[in-house]
Amino acid sequence: PTPAAAAAAVSAAASAFVGARGLGAATGATGGAGATGAGDAASPENDSDDEEASMQVMQTDDDGPRSAADRWKAVRHKTRLCFSRGSISWVQLAGHAGGFVADVDPAWILKKANEFEKVALPRLAGDALGPFTPQLRGTVRGDDGDYLQMENLLAGFVDPCVMDCKIGVRTFLEQDVESTKLRMDLLEKMLALDAAAPTALEREQGVTKLRYMQYRETLSSTALLGFRIEAIRVGGQSDKALKKVRTHDQVVERFRYFLQSRADVKAKFLERMADIRAALDKSHFFATHEVVGSSLLFVYDSTGKAGLTVIDFGKTLARENPLHETQWDATTMNHADGYLIGFRALETAFREA
Repeated sequence: PTPAAAAAAVSAAASAFVGARGLGAATGATGGAGATGAGDAASPENDSDDEEASMQVMQTDDDGPRSAADRWKAVRHKTRLCFSRGSISWVQLAGHAGGFVADVDPAWILKKANEFEKVALPRLAGDALGPFTPQLRGTVRGDDGDYLQMENLLAGFVDPCVMDCKIGVRTFLEQDVESTKLRMDLLEKMLALDAAAPTALEREQGVTKLRYMQYRETLSSTALLGFRIEAIRVGGQSDKALKKVRTHDQVVERFRYFLQSRADVKAKFLERMADIRAALDKSHFFATHEVVGSSLLFVYDSTGKAGLTVIDFGKTLARENPLHETQWDATTMNHADGYLIGFRALETAFREA
């Protein structure tokens, strides 16, 4: 491609990175550039139903419809053209690497499929909450498993400011509580946050995921307020010093930084939050699912265009009578996600920002 076309493709691909879980942007850094992504998605097993779905979303060209394999080769080829050389690279703000791939069409992204999200997004399509979630186009089969072809939530924005807020009093599945595996990698993460946090025995053996996650959530505002700021990007700069933003006042301060005194944008976000809250009250999906680890993705640009979307359903489970206004109890395993606790606390703090 021409330099201008390549730059446009990379910009679109970097925007696509945000779509459903993490946050990314294009920068002018030199050196070898590599595509990165985010999400806790696991590779699902392939089956005939997935093959049919992937065929349904194949784009067509002058030569007629592409096969699933040909489309995936085209996606990989374009991504490599964009990122194998040149001066632009992705900058990841949140999540695990490897979860996203740029689609050929910049209006869409490819997110590594997660079985929970593959079930949740189609159900949301016809639900009251559906208009506030990413549109799902279908499934594409890749070399390493299935990918969800999802709406690119940054399409149409110019150099946007982006913020990801994770909602709920718990960000991990209860099945993680049952694991007693001691992990040295999580111990290292705990030590990086506070060298005095692990016990002497934990320093020797490692810590469980439950131990790390509960500790992590007491450092952030998750345990105290029921939500946390996962990542912020403003003016091309990433705010990564968020893990210990814990109190209401600290959260309000970071919201002010994100808004950059844009009262018009703040008003649009507050209106959108009110609409989402009303949709949650009417939503059959919300009334029948435990929603863990989901986020609100805030996006705006210098033109005043703003978007707020409920994203990431990779830890959403069908649950009879879910507890959205209750604190989680590890002893009774009460399935509470405390989603509304966090949503209301976020709305209150945002209003004060």
